[in-house]
This record gives sequence, structure tokens and C-alpha cells, in this order.
Amino acid sequence: MHSRRDMGAIIAPLSAHLRLCGAYRETKGAICGTLRAMRPMLDAIIALTLDARSVLGLTQETLGALVGSSRRTIQRWDARQAQPSELELSKLAIAVFPHDATLAQKLAHAADATLESLGLAAPAPQPAPPSSRTPHLVDTVVCAAAEALGVAPPGVRPVLLAAFRRAREVGLSVEDVEQAMSDALETRKSRAPR
Repeated sequence: MHSRRDMGAIIAPLSAHLRLCGAYRETKGAICGTLRAMRPMLDAIIALTLDARSVLGLTQETLGALVGSSRRTIQRWDARQAQPSELELSKLAIAVFPHDATLAQKLAHAADATLESLGLAAPAPQPAPPSSRTPHLVDTVVCAAAEALGVAPPGVRPVLLAAFRRAREVGLSVEDVEQAMSDALETRKSRAPR
């Protein structure tokens, strides 16, 4: 028979083990929850690879060769047991681009890249920095409006600011406004009695 002391020596490690098992279950549960949350993202990436294979007319083996992987790796992708690396997705985007630019863009995005960073599209042009002459040029516009109205420039500035803001808000360029106003003036002149 075991004494109480002996039983304590047996129970203490056992209860510590059970506590660890509980922590393990919690950790495993958290990991499983994270993996379940990632499942739709993995499914979306695999769907992109399947679309790319279809567009390119590739088999698992030829796709593997294209991205530098084995046929078995591609089989694991299809079975959702693995996912392509960013490098593999980038290679696939490059191959797909001539056939389907939209799909290539989605593949690049999944690879945390852009068509520009992959060298497939020219980067968007950067807007020119504002010139130090801009305030002076704006003053010429204000003065032209003031002269047309026969008023002082300070009285015209708030009106022009409100007009330009509204034009920008509704998506009109300066050229659009100029054309519409010119057309309206011409129409008014042609209707005026002579």
C-alpha cells in the first residue's frame, strides 16, 4: 500500500501533466481556429492557381515546371494541403499576364506584389510637385475674373474658391468647366436680340 505521502508524489506530477494537457488543448484549439479562419483565403489562392492553369492550358506537371516545383507540390495545392509561395504566385502572374491581365493582377496581389513590382506594367506617373509659381499663377486667374466682373480681386477670391472646390467634388476638370461656360456664353449671345 502507498502512504498519503507516496500518493501525493504520484498525484502532483499527474495533475501538472493534466494542466499542461489543458493548455495544449487550448493552444491547439486556437491554432485550429486560426487555420479555419485562413481557409477561405487559401481556397481563394488555390482557385486563382486553378484559373491560371486553365488560362495557360497546363497540367499539374507543366505548372510545377513553370513555377519551379514538383507535380506533387501542385497536387498538394489542389488538395488544399499546401499553398503556393509568394515567389511561385509571382511566376504564375508573369506567365498569365499576356493572356489575362486581371487574373495576373489578382495573382500578384496574392503574392503581396503588384504588376508594376513584377515589371509587367509601367508605374503610375507621379503628379508634378506644386510649382513655387503656383500662387502667382492663381493670382492671374483671380485678377482675370475680377476684371471681367469689374470688381476688386479680394471680392472674387472666395467665389472662385467655392466654384473650383465644387468642380473638383463633382469630378469636373478646368477644361470641362471652361468648355461648358464657353458653350453657355455662345448660346446666350446667339439668342440675344441684335
